[in-house]
Amino acid sequence: MKREHQEVLERLWSYAEGKEDSSIDALIARDPEAATIVAEMRKLIASLGVGVFRAPDQAIEQVKALFQPDVVLGRPLSRARLVLSTLQGAMARSAVTEEFQMQFEADGIDIRLMYTPEPGGWDVMGRVEGDALEVRRHGEAMPMPGGRFEFRAENLRETDFSVLTERSVIEVPAADEALGHGRP
Repeated sequence: MKREHQEVLERLWSYAEGKEDSSIDALIARDPEAATIVAEMRKLIASLGVGVFRAPDQAIEQVKALFQPDVVLGRPLSRARLVLSTLQGAMARSAVTEEFQMQFEADGIDIRLMYTPEPGGWDVMGRVEGDALEVRRHGEAMPMPGGRFEFRAENLRETDFSVLTERSVIEVPAADEALGHGRP
């Protein structure tokens, strides 16, 4: 079936389900076959007992909010800002090879991190101070006993994660980005 025919058919189904469409009204007015098709579609819908319901406006708005780029897990998204780094001169370096620490802050939450080079990557140990519920990396929650967590990354570009709180989701940038070596 040609794409334009498929689109008309989909619009006819929507019209048969009760959605208003002035172009379908015009089509039915000039083409009796279209009117017959819509009538048959309505009979089929009625015989199947399929009801067509509209979700409450509040539910629609809540679903829309979940897909906005500044809302994650139903919470507003905020970005952690770098407060302190033990690599004060690292901005000028092209590569970081020694252990270092960073501290981030957002929404009253302090996030302290230690990055340790290991063969094949970096060990990242962190501590979250505040009302954090969980730490998430690549969509997976990490154990956080006593606010402490750790993970391993192949390089400093892959050390980003997020902290879920009651009020927001805090994005913590990768160390490479925070040091000015990565993307802005």
